[in-house]
This record gives sequence, structure tokens and C-alpha cells, in this order.
Amino acid sequence: MKMFSNFKIQGKLLFVVLSVTFITFSFSLLYISFRMSRKLLSDAKQLVEIQSSRYANQIMNDLNYDFELSEGMAYALSTYSSSENNDSLFNEIMKQFIEKNPNFYSTWVSWELSAINDSYYNDYGRVRFTWYREGDIIRYKTDTMDLEGDDIKGLYYNIKVQKTNALTNLYFFSYSGQKKDEVLEVSACIPIIWNGKFAGLAGADIVVDRFQELISKIKPNQNIGYS
Repeated sequence: MKMFSNFKIQGKLLFVVLSVTFITFSFSLLYISFRMSRKLLSDAKQLVEIQSSRYANQIMNDLNYDFELSEGMAYALSTYSSSENNDSLFNEIMKQFIEKNPNFYSTWVSWELSAINDSYYNDYGRVRFTWYREGDIIRYKTDTMDLEGDDIKGLYYNIKVQKTNALTNLYFFSYSGQKKDEVLEVSACIPIIWNGKFAGLAGADIVVDRFQELISKIKPNQNIGYS
């Protein structure tokens, strides 16, 4: 199993971590600016930077763990032959991963129709199976896509051609389509290769706005105005 160890993935991971910490770090500085005298502000900023670095390392470790779980799910899906009818097994694997990992907003796999249907001969067209959270409920949906041709500008097509792992930028998304249900997330995307040929793409949408609550613990203490 090829882990998320290449430079491109780690670079994107670092960008995600820094983005999350920077947002909360900025709010922390704004807070202490109102609470502290000017002569103590410099020391306060330095302490916030140290604490932010510590939390950034924790976030990095947590996300690495989530990404490795995503890759493990994709590996599990890829071990079964395309000649076997494993739809129920594939769905059970994805369902188990989202049920046991509350940080996953969804788990999904897109299969090339030509890889799972011997009577389909086009090199485009796919079916996507998704397990996703809607409040406290885990739901399931299927979509058939790209039947008229690949979206050559899309991420899926890029991974299909490159056959390499990918990590998206931060983005807001809601399966309900309602603004109030949106979460801040990144998607781990892992290609499934059968006999050297691209068969599909699996991955998970990982919630990252949970880290804002973690970093918000950075507050002034009594020694220099922080608590």
C-alpha cells in the first residue's frame, strides 16, 4: 500500500494545517490585542506562536492518521477482482469506515463502468457509491456520471490519467445542499488500479473545522494576561 509520503501530498497537507492554524491564530492575536497593554503584546504574540506550533503538530498527526485510514479503505476495495460481483462487499467496507471514524464526512468510490461491466466498452462513464453523514444519520446514494465523456478539467480525470494519490484544497460542502449544514473539509483521493489499468477512485471527505475548536484553546494566561 502506497502511503501519503510523497512531497506533493505532504506539501498540500502542510498547507491545510497552516490554513486552519492561521485562521484561529489571527483571532487569538485580535483577542489579546484588546486584552493586553502594548508592552506585553510582543511576549503574548510569541507565546501564541509557540502554542500554535504545538497544535499544528497535533493537527498534522491527526490528519495523517485520517489519510492513512482513507488509503487503507481504498486498498481494501482494490484487493477484490473486477470479475466478481462485490457491490455489497464494497459498500460494507465503506460503511464500516465511516461508522468507525467520526472525522469522515463521507466515504465513496467511483468505478469505471468498463472495469465492472464486461459489456461496457467506452473508456469513459462511471458509477459512484457514497456513504455520507446527514446530522447523526449515515445515508447512502449512487450516481452515474460522465456518460457523455470525461470531464478533462476535473480532478477525477486528472487522477485517472496520472494514477497518483491526491489531496484537495480546503472547501465547504454540504450533502443536504443547505448552507447551515456545510462543513470545512478536504478530500483524500486514491486511485484503484487493476492489472495496471485505472479502475476507479476511492477516498473520504475529512472534516477539518473540528480543529478550529482545538486551536481556540489558545487564550491569555494570568502570567502575561493569558488564562
